[in-house]
Amino acid sequence: MKNIIRFLAFIIISFNTANASVVTLKDDKNGINVTSYLDVLIDESGYFNEFNVLYDRNFNLWNSIKHNAINYGYSDKTYWFKIKLDASESKSKKWDLIFSNSLLSTLDIYKVTENGPRLIYRSGSNRAFANREVDHHKMIVPVDLYEPSTLLIKIQTELDFSLNIKAWPDNQFWQSLQFADNMNWLYFGLIATMVIYNLFLYLSVNDRSYLIYVFFIGSYGAYIMTIDGYVFHLFWPKQLAFDSNMAHFSAAIMITTGFLFCLSFLRLRQYSTHLFWLCQFSVVISLINIPAIFFLSPQLLSKIMIVQSILAMAIAILCSAVCTIKGYRPAIFFLLGWVALFVGNLLLLMTKTGLISTLDASTTLISKIGSSCEALFLSFALAHRIRVLKSQSEEVHLKSEARKQFLAKMSHEIRTPLNGILGIAELLKNSKLNSEQKTYVQTIKDSGTSLLSLINDILDHSKIESGKLELENTTYNLKLIIEQCKNTFLHEANRKNIQLISNIDPNIPDYLLGDSNRLRQVIINLLGNAFKFSDHGKIEVNVQLIRSKAPLLLKFEIIDQGIGIPEHIQQTLFEEYQQADSSTSRKYGGTGLGLTICKQLVELMDGTIGIFSKPDKGSTFWFTISAQTSQSVDTNKDPIEITQYESGLNILIAEDNCVNQMVIKGLLTRENHNTTMTANGEEVVDAFKNNPGKFDLILMDCEMPITDGFEATRKIRSLEKQNNLTETKIFALTAHATNEHRALAIECGMDDFLIKPIAIEKLRSALSNAHCSTKKPTITA
Repeated sequence: MKNIIRFLAFIIISFNTANASVVTLKDDKNGINVTSYLDVLIDESGYFNEFNVLYDRNFNLWNSIKHNAINYGYSDKTYWFKIKLDASESKSKKWDLIFSNSLLSTLDIYKVTENGPRLIYRSGSNRAFANREVDHHKMIVPVDLYEPSTLLIKIQTELDFSLNIKAWPDNQFWQSLQFADNMNWLYFGLIATMVIYNLFLYLSVNDRSYLIYVFFIGSYGAYIMTIDGYVFHLFWPKQLAFDSNMAHFSAAIMITTGFLFCLSFLRLRQYSTHLFWLCQFSVVISLINIPAIFFLSPQLLSKIMIVQSILAMAIAILCSAVCTIKGYRPAIFFLLGWVALFVGNLLLLMTKTGLISTLDASTTLISKIGSSCEALFLSFALAHRIRVLKSQSEEVHLKSEARKQFLAKMSHEIRTPLNGILGIAELLKNSKLNSEQKTYVQTIKDSGTSLLSLINDILDHSKIESGKLELENTTYNLKLIIEQCKNTFLHEANRKNIQLISNIDPNIPDYLLGDSNRLRQVIINLLGNAFKFSDHGKIEVNVQLIRSKAPLLLKFEIIDQGIGIPEHIQQTLFEEYQQADSSTSRKYGGTGLGLTICKQLVELMDGTIGIFSKPDKGSTFWFTISAQTSQSVDTNKDPIEITQYESGLNILIAEDNCVNQMVIKGLLTRENHNTTMTANGEEVVDAFKNNPGKFDLILMDCEMPITDGFEATRKIRSLEKQNNLTETKIFALTAHATNEHRALAIECGMDDFLIKPIAIEKLRSALSNAHCSTKKPTITA
């Protein structure tokens, strides 16, 4: 009975398979495309198996392909194919079937025999690659055809279903596949070259656009390697394949980095805020694809990513077109790159969705050509961007240098008459004046000091912005610094009847290492604000030790009982040119630049700055700095407390401005020093040469007619060397306040650098260090 049933089943199957298309195989070194000879049955419900699919009653469900390629787009159905192969006219009875799609999840092939279908090959990307009979990234199925045979093929896939099948005589496909592999590796080599090249550029110029581009082009290459089967073949041949997840992951990274690349490379915030926020939103949406890999079906996720890929390329083209139209030159290469990628991949994306029914090697070749052109164009865009940024950097540098020179020139030109104003005010203050006249003179001096403070703030701000302000690292006494700052405001405290007190943590070491001048500048600036906005009460300067381990952390507080600051203003108080409101500037004066400089200086000292304040309750400005304990003692004297100086010095002065001549001569004469005046560098050299051994100190202006102070100093040092003389102290006394001029003064042989207008206290301190030198009496001509 069992034999009868088997015989009837064979009759039924034989009748059905007799209707399968027959392919007569002949020896052909180019292979034979057998796709058009296939018959297909689409199993939408998963009902069929290798037996019932061949029953005669299902004959009408089979359809002929009649195309050289198959494309069903994204589908979760099961596809059955049958074909009859006849190799009777071929010398070879062993043939190989090559399936173009490397990511078929299931590929089962049966040979129909008199006993029914017999499984002869089972593979697919859901099975380990090592189980395949032929070691190649393509699915290659060996078939014995000693007699005409009908093959039944079952295919399922998690990704797009596009396919063609070629038949080759035994092992004669290698030359053709080797050429295709060589072209693929040439393509992957180009991608790898772009990755390495742009990674090197990123490490060289530290521009994140290059790093984003590395991830973009790298993920695109990984995606192409995955859908071509190389990833499965090379990286996990003995494991279950992760190719569908890998394809989706690399596609998600590619889409995300594509949007990030647009944001980083194009100046969208400058040229189009709408496109900028569109790209920002698109980045967030594309990032959702990564966790979606683990929750959505592969077919649904693939369709979503196809839509996102098309939108990403369209948005990139739109953004680059807008930036190109608005004058951003590097965007033209960016535009060409994305157009090349869009054109090259549009055909591929349409075939993956089933919009185009055929898929062949030319389709993927066009895609790779498009992506290669895109990689080259985007590399050109990045290179052009470097040139543009370099040009812009040079332009900014030139503007910065011009601004710096302008500020230096203006500072010099303002300081020169200001030296006359403050100097004459100082001389008048100590002359016989009535109380009203003393008030006028003090007003002149205060106004000049305010103007000088503004000039110094502007120069400091410019130095900090250009990164050219360097902190000193010298030993200083913190208690002395605080006392000096308090003494600066003694007159103001007495005038307003404000109590000025200080409290210093006793655990703070006496001597610290740091920049005492910049620390003093911050404290004086904050104390100046406190006095400016206070009319009564007291002002405190408190210093606490926050961290006792090296480096020490000190916290300074300047507390006043003034007008206070509203909370909504406090957040912007340390920004440039910010004050509580415009009425503050009108009533109290100031530019709002001082707090900005305080913040920048504190940050240079590895600290932070802030404020606590309430309107009408006063304010507490605080800041922290890092400091090191010093084992040595600060040898710098407090200039305010110096009362006894070496008197009777013979001082040679080089100054071309007649007002400044009168000021410096008047100040030195009042200090009981003898002065000799010259008007240019040539005269000062002659005076030194003609009066050997006479002068204890030379005060040298730097910018003078005929011979400037730098050249005059070099000549004097040369004379001293030629005649074996002990060096005379030479102090620059100049209206130039830049580090460049200070360095030039030291380089040419000067001993100190004094800036106009010079306060009498600083002048006394400098003169106290000018000791008489013993010189030989004659100078030879």
